[in-house]
Amino acid sequence: MKLSSIVYKLLPYAVILITVSSIVPWAKIPIGNTYIWYTIYVLILRLLFLGKRFFNCTKKKEVWVINLFLFCVVASFVHGIVISENYWDWKQLMRNFMIFLLPITVYSYSNPELLVKTLKFWLKYGLALFPVFFLFVGTEAYGKYLLPISFLMLFFPKVPRVWKLIGLGVILFLIIIAPDSRSNVIKFVVPLGFSLLLFLKGAVLKNILVLGRVVFLSLPFVLFALAASGIFNVFNMSEYLGGISEDAVIINDEGREQSLLNDTRTFLYIEEISSALKNDYWLFGRSMARGYDTVSFAKFGNIMQEETNRNERPSSEVSILNIFNYFGIVGVLLYFFIFVAASYYAISKSNNKYIKLIGLYVSFRWAYAWVEDFNSFDLNYFLLWVIVGICFSVAYRGMTNREFENWLNSILGTKRWVFK
Repeated sequence: MKLSSIVYKLLPYAVILITVSSIVPWAKIPIGNTYIWYTIYVLILRLLFLGKRFFNCTKKKEVWVINLFLFCVVASFVHGIVISENYWDWKQLMRNFMIFLLPITVYSYSNPELLVKTLKFWLKYGLALFPVFFLFVGTEAYGKYLLPISFLMLFFPKVPRVWKLIGLGVILFLIIIAPDSRSNVIKFVVPLGFSLLLFLKGAVLKNILVLGRVVFLSLPFVLFALAASGIFNVFNMSEYLGGISEDAVIINDEGREQSLLNDTRTFLYIEEISSALKNDYWLFGRSMARGYDTVSFAKFGNIMQEETNRNERPSSEVSILNIFNYFGIVGVLLYFFIFVAASYYAISKSNNKYIKLIGLYVSFRWAYAWVEDFNSFDLNYFLLWVIVGICFSVAYRGMTNREFENWLNSILGTKRWVFK
């Protein structure tokens, strides 16, 4: 059997393992250990690197920014080797190195045939396994496990009725059972909202997508400037909404009241930026081996802080703060250009409206990286790079509307699709 055929058959199984990995932090019973999962991650990355050789449907001149970001990751890894002092530094370095090599997914999954096989496999086996894990994980894990359904929500008007019902059922399920998991709900509701744009046609749709792309790409910089100048802090909405914040209260998993308008982000920005300026790593980053100095989390204490005698937090909930911490402003700009390029090629260089819509969604994910989108070797981060890969793929962009609809229906079992 050819190596390409082996990789083609194994990658869908790898995605099931990534799915399980996504819920490990919330598991009530042990699911593997660090050594097992790191070994699995290395094997998955090996498959993805081989997939780049066999299934790549991107143009070299378009994906230069992906290559440059991966070079930045390798440079940070070398930097980390130089400055690592103890077990925790090495552990964090290896973990982050594997996470930030995931953009290699762009190349393998720019191939429509491979994604058809992977998503069909997940919908058949991954979805069937959900009830098995349902009883053994916390409610936060449910949305993280079911994320492939959110991808289908992007094309809601065009999916068969049964998948419409499943998608809406998942959203309702998440809202009822895990209302405090705001991010999980957002990642399902936003694609559903975007899908309504498919009812528009021609220049109207194109203009809205172009405008939406500009808004999402520029919004984080505008809001950051407003917050830094003290004019308006989007994370502190309770200050502006007054009494409404008292009504937006739910009971979380721990049985305590929690406002959905709580500001849980501003202090993270303050600590991260202060750490970078104090330790002078704002330009190129502190490397993937080190976290950021913290006061807020030092009071809780943990074994890493005790053994290293450092008040450091290895990572933040906010994706862009992790990029800034590990790779500095240089890394943030490279990361930004990935989303700029991917959304541009999808919206301006595609023959069908579905890829254009994906381009808008990718620009949204850039904006959301300033709110959350935690960097981890999980389904959320993996699917982000799958979607970016679709934007860079000449195979997807060359499809007509009808061809993409046939491709989509082939995933859902209603049609057979052949890659040309």
